[in-house]
Amino acid sequence: MKRGCIHTKLNNNTADVCSRMMCANQIFTLHLLLYHRFIHGQDTIAIFLDFVSKFDSIIRPILWKIMPEDVVPTRLVDLLKAYYEDTKSSIQVYDKLIEFLEVEYGVRQGFLASPILFNFIPKSVAELKYAHDVTLISESVANVREIIRIAAAMADIAGLTISTLKTKYLSTENDINSLIQLN
Repeated sequence: MKRGCIHTKLNNNTADVCSRMMCANQIFTLHLLLYHRFIHGQDTIAIFLDFVSKFDSIIRPILWKIMPEDVVPTRLVDLLKAYYEDTKSSIQVYDKLIEFLEVEYGVRQGFLASPILFNFIPKSVAELKYAHDVTLISESVANVREIIRIAAAMADIAGLTISTLKTKYLSTENDINSLIQLN
């Protein structure tokens, strides 16, 4: 295991800090793929899904289940569980604190590990290892619809939402505009 890198067992199409892959490499790879498919007359649709960052909606039991599957030591998962156990929050109205409420979802904003914890949820969606966005490639509109439906359902289970404003597509097919719609 590499020192200082928890994600050493990620698959090869992961682009994270530990794999030392750069955004330029991803763009170049996508360019080559699209080029070769184009010169061979193969239709290609690339969907660039973007997930809305929802730190406060992460379902913790799912997080605790996913982390050990993603090479996180059980001891560390147990420490994080203990840190988040009995989490409470209160609302301040003027100078008075209202009663404390138990918080069962989300990761703490401002906590150093929160962005890392947040990234475990989308990594589990369809076993695609990504941070908060992903590119899905297919040959047909029907396939793209099914992939988006599955990704949306998996994201929903994890407490995430696909951003319809930031999700884009690229296609070599004619007249695709009316065929794909995100709700």
